[in-house]
Amino acid sequence: MKTLPVDKNMLEKFGSYTFFIGGLLIALGIGGVLLPNMMSLGVTFFFAWLLISAGILWAIHTYKNNPTHIMDWLKPVLLFITGGILLLYPIDGVASLGLLLSIYLLLDAFGSFSLAQSHYPTKGWV
Repeated sequence: MKTLPVDKNMLEKFGSYTFFIGGLLIALGIGGVLLPNMMSLGVTFFFAWLLISAGILWAIHTYKNNPTHIMDWLKPVLLFITGGILLLYPIDGVASLGLLLSIYLLLDAFGSFSLAQSHYPTKGWV
């Protein structure tokens, strides 16, 4: 197994940021355990604004590169509308995001199982 050499300067540079981000993620996790309803609404609002921002940025990109082709405008419009729907119906958005996450995890599990099955006869398939 190959390992990369440790760069001490890089570790010193990111050490304080890593500690801060770790503490922030721990605080968010504790908040999610204590207030799951508020955390799920917060995640839904965050995801909605992320979709709206992506729609706006993709619309700017489309406007600058290829504004005449109508199919290039489909992605920013869909991103913007999806984010708006999540903002208008946040409770339904929580359920939708939960369903999408469960579908993704199920498909990822099937993909991992099929990959493991294809490597089964060889050494180190686990």
